[in-house]
Amino acid sequence: MKALATAKVLRWTADGEIREDEDLIAREVPVALTVNRRSHVVMMATPMDLEAFALGFCLTEGLLDDREELLGVRVIPREAGLELALTVTEAAA
Repeated sequence: MKALATAKVLRWTADGEIREDEDLIAREVPVALTVNRRSHVVMMATPMDLEAFALGFCLTEGLLDDREELLGVRVIPREAGLELALTVTEAAA
C-alpha cells in the first residue's frame, strides 16, 4: 500500500496567476491495532514506518512500559485497510 498519492492542485504564482499543478499528498488508511490477537483500536494513519508507529503508540498510551515488551509486529493487509498485529509479553498483556 502506497503512502503517497498525487493530486491536482492550484498554485498561485508570484505574479498573481493561478496555475494547475500536481503535488504529492500523504495517503491515510484505516489501521487496526491488535494486541495478542485482541482488538485494541482503529485509527487513520499513513502506511509507512508502521512498526515504529505501533511501538510509539503503545509507549505513549501506557500499553507498554518498555520497548522490550514488544516481541513482534506484523503488518497484515485487510480489505478495508491494514492490521498491525502486535505480540507483547504476558506481563504487558
